[in-house]
Order: sequence, then structure tokens, then C-alpha cells
Amino acid sequence: MANTATKHPLLVAFERMRHRLQKLSASITGNDEDAEDALQDAFVRLWTKVPQSTDTEQAAALMTTTVRNLSIDRVRRRQTKPTEELDDARLNVPDDTNEAAREAELKFQTVQRIMQQRLSAQQRTVLQMRDYEGRSYADIASALHVQEAAVRMQLSRARKTVREIYLQMQYETTE
Repeated sequence: MANTATKHPLLVAFERMRHRLQKLSASITGNDEDAEDALQDAFVRLWTKVPQSTDTEQAAALMTTTVRNLSIDRVRRRQTKPTEELDDARLNVPDDTNEAAREAELKFQTVQRIMQQRLSAQQRTVLQMRDYEGRSYADIASALHVQEAAVRMQLSRARKTVREIYLQMQYETTE
């Protein structure tokens, strides 16, 4: 039984991406406890819905989207239904968590738009596999049937393109 559970693509994706998903959620929610809760909720929600036949990449994409959406929902709920906090550490959380979540979401959407509009299909794939899914260069090279050097080159070019366009957009909005 444990052997089949470890082969489930959702479990593989979750184990590989847990740290990145935690950071994504924490950047949206503003604290680690809500981030951890969102991560667990996403896993439980998807565990029953994602079939065994789904590949790891699809499971990773579903996990990322679900964690992001649940984190945003937690921030929204916090704003609409404020609760009395018993933990003194949480009392010191700044009131601008909603603004920070909105800002993080806008940045994320901007980067996604840049990736879709300006990167080649291979650059998008390499960037997603490396940065969002946490896969190794060797794993990506094997999946795409290219050499590791080509993966590094595509990743470097993709990051550079996204960074330059994003910074140019920021510069234009400040003028």
C-alpha cells in the first residue's frame, strides 16, 4: 500500500515542490502558519481529485495553482471576517497583508504574461520545470531530449528576458 502511495504523481510533485509552495503561500498570506495550512488544504483537496494516471508535471501545475488560490482566499477571509487573535505574535502582523497579497498577485500575473507573450515554448517549459517544479537540469534535459548545457542556456535566456522586460515595465510606470 505504501509503495503505491509513493508513486502517486501528486505526492511526488508535493514532495519535490513543498519548499517553493511554502514560500509562494507565505508571500501571499504574510505568515508561515497560514501558508502551511494552505499547503495542507491544497494537498488534501487534490488528493481525492487527481487521478493516479495524471503525470507529475500536471500534478505540480495543479498544486501550484491550488496553493496560490487557497492562499489568496485565506487573505480575503481574514479581511472580511476578522477574528480575535490569541497569539501575541500574530497581533503584530501589519494590516497591509491584503495589499501585499494583491501586489504579489499582480507581480505574479505580470511575470506569467511576459512568459506567455515573450518566451519561446521551450524557454517557458524549461523555466516552469526548473523554477516552479524544482526539477534538476539532468531531469529537464532528459524530459526534453536535449543536453544539460542547452537547458542551462535556455533557462538563462528566459530569466534574462523576463527580468529585462519586467524591469522595463517598472521603469516605464515610474516615469
